[in-house]
Amino acid sequence: MVMAGGSLQVESGTSLRIESSLSWELAPGASVINDGLIDFGTSATIVELPFAPITGSGIESATWSNPGPLTDAEPGNLGLAITSAFSDGGLSVERGHLPRTSSNGIEGIARWYRVSTPVPTTAPMDAVLAYDLAEIGGVLPSALGIFTAGASAGPWSPETTVGDAPQQILSAQVPAPEIFLTAFDFNAVLTAGSIAPSGWNCWPTVFDEGVTLAQGEGRALRSLRLVDGQGRVVHADAIAGANGTLHVPLAGLAAGAYALVVNDGEQVFKLVKP
Repeated sequence: MVMAGGSLQVESGTSLRIESSLSWELAPGASVINDGLIDFGTSATIVELPFAPITGSGIESATWSNPGPLTDAEPGNLGLAITSAFSDGGLSVERGHLPRTSSNGIEGIARWYRVSTPVPTTAPMDAVLAYDLAEIGGVLPSALGIFTAGASAGPWSPETTVGDAPQQILSAQVPAPEIFLTAFDFNAVLTAGSIAPSGWNCWPTVFDEGVTLAQGEGRALRSLRLVDGQGRVVHADAIAGANGTLHVPLAGLAAGAYALVVNDGEQVFKLVKP
């Protein structure tokens, strides 16, 4: 089915379900504003041409019903391809268009996803997130990185991302569902003060051999990741129940900007190695 022109609006509180294996193509000049729910079921797909993605405050959903491991599975053609050892079937992908916000107030792209499974799984996913240039505002594609969270409001944690700007895709291995994914301007999100509202403190922010991290009252340190400007994890520690202050040795790193991610995104400190 081709929507050759005109506009369609799905009102808030309204659901549009496509039951068949229909391929719905939005031609140039066609506009779909979704403020409700568009359910593509297990076999329908959407084809969005460049600069003409669905917009609105609602979500689109699709389910991958096939049993067996997933290899570049893209439910509903919603722009998220998944490779995973999860094999029970029923993996669900939801897509929304209102930008998510990082802990320091930076807005992400106008596209986010929620991936969930009908039964619990610990299998991580290789995710390839496709975006439209109309959704990224003034951010350079080369600056985008995938961030994940356990809830739609965050906190958002950076993932090691490989970007392909000409193809408008971002790739990363992400934790097992249930998980939320979006993309932010990597460096902008990692610009944060040295003292967090939660009481975390990190010094020096311009480091040579390492930094010291201290938590406020009632805070428990569980994990640390140091991420470089390309989104790569260059240092990681799992620290069960640590408290007080902790020296983090970071000798031997190349000069540049880094992000120290505390407790999978509870707080992020921007650090610089001169």
